[in-house]
Amino acid sequence: MCPHSANLKEDGGIKLLRSSCHACGECVSACPNGARQLAGKEKGIEEILREIERDAVFYKNSGGGVTLSGGEPMSQPEFVGALLKRCKERGLHTVLDSCGHTPLENWDLVVNYVDLILFDLKHLEPATHRAYTGVSNELILASARSLASRGIPLVIRVPFIPGYTDLADNVEATALFIKEIGTNRVELLPFHRLCISKYQKLDKEWKLDGIPSPARGDLAKVQQCFISYGLTCSF
Repeated sequence: MCPHSANLKEDGGIKLLRSSCHACGECVSACPNGARQLAGKEKGIEEILREIERDAVFYKNSGGGVTLSGGEPMSQPEFVGALLKRCKERGLHTVLDSCGHTPLENWDLVVNYVDLILFDLKHLEPATHRAYTGVSNELILASARSLASRGIPLVIRVPFIPGYTDLADNVEATALFIKEIGTNRVELLPFHRLCISKYQKLDKEWKLDGIPSPARGDLAKVQQCFISYGLTCSF
């Protein structure tokens, strides 16, 4: 265990000092019981392409392809653009999953090599969006408008979080915005609790504890609202 990132609790357990951790990975190799694991690895484009090409036969038979998601892939636009370009050179269908919070010029690096963008919209009211996510939605909405104006196929994905994003005003505002930018495909993403273990591993507070997964009937009501605006909506 890296001596700078851990200490003993009074009960003999180990307390991680995350503020002192510099991601050296020594705690993983030092732990005799395998309790520590690295969650990710740095890889170059050639290494990733070799992994992609292992499944080439499945892409051919299923009509599928490569989806880049995250995290947020547009936090590395140069790398993502280069990887998507190599995928297109191999005739692969490409999809990018993004929250849209990236400078507009970054899209220039990827749009020529992507067949579809899955674009998340969490909340249309600026102050509420900032309160829930910590950032303004101004850049996100500008990205959606820019991509739609370029004719990039978009699927707008709306997280369905009871008491947060399912309120009538937000649903209506989201539907109107989607119509405004000239696209019509919407997917509702039902809230779930599968990420709780990740928060626990990172010693982070799960602020949505106690919120239930939405009932199918509630999803259907919001779906019908989007449909009433002439949009195609699924969940």
